[in-house]
Amino acid sequence: MAGPERYTRDAAQITLSVNGQAYVGWLQSEVSRDLESISATFSVPISLPAGFVPPIKRQDLVRVEIGSTLVCTGYVLAAQAFYNARDCGVVVMGRDRTGDLIRASAIHAGGQWRNVGLDRICRDILAPSAWS
Repeated sequence: MAGPERYTRDAAQITLSVNGQAYVGWLQSEVSRDLESISATFSVPISLPAGFVPPIKRQDLVRVEIGSTLVCTGYVLAAQAFYNARDCGVVVMGRDRTGDLIRASAIHAGGQWRNVGLDRICRDILAPSAWS
């Protein structure tokens, strides 16, 4: 992933791809990454013609790009319909794949880690033997 970049409203082309189907052209959206959270989150409203329901459901695969920069690869957490006098559609919310670490509740047989890197802890937690 690229470093922080600044985009103007006109240059911030956001693409949300769900199961390979791309949705573009947002007036508003939110993609959040911070040091206190291991997982990035996103919330993107998809404006749709009345009566059209996109085939988006929980746990669908998602890619979020700003311009040509991939900022999130993950899963749909929710897709909520919205209706108002001017518009209708679905707000797609989700988080990146590091969210799997947040949801994991593995029991590590060794009890604790000392003087090891994050990559070692992740390998230990996600190893098949941790779930048996």
